[in-house]
Amino acid sequence: MTIPTSADIRAAARRIAPLVHRTPVLTSAGLDAICGFKCENFQRTSSFKIRGASNAILQLTDEQAARGVVTYSSGNHASAVACAARHRGGGQRGRGLAVHMVFGDAALSSGWV
Repeated sequence: MTIPTSADIRAAARRIAPLVHRTPVLTSAGLDAICGFKCENFQRTSSFKIRGASNAILQLTDEQAARGVVTYSSGNHASAVACAARHRGGGQRGRGLAVHMVFGDAALSSGWV
């Protein structure tokens, strides 16, 4: 694995720009000394995971995309993968990549799926 360069990061930012929102950083007199608060809950799919999922999916070749993608998730990452796959297919329902979601025992036993 290679360490991304600043050019790689800028290219990824341009690639995912149509899919992500610029989210604010809130400030707090009491918390600023120890941490910042980036509002990724305002992001599309309500988490930062749309950034990585869309960057990966938008880099697939047509041949790779034709085979679809698999995610082992029932949460934020699964939502991000589905959103990015739909976007790559032109944003029309049923026109994106095939997404196969694998759910763990916890998701199955919770009744979520």
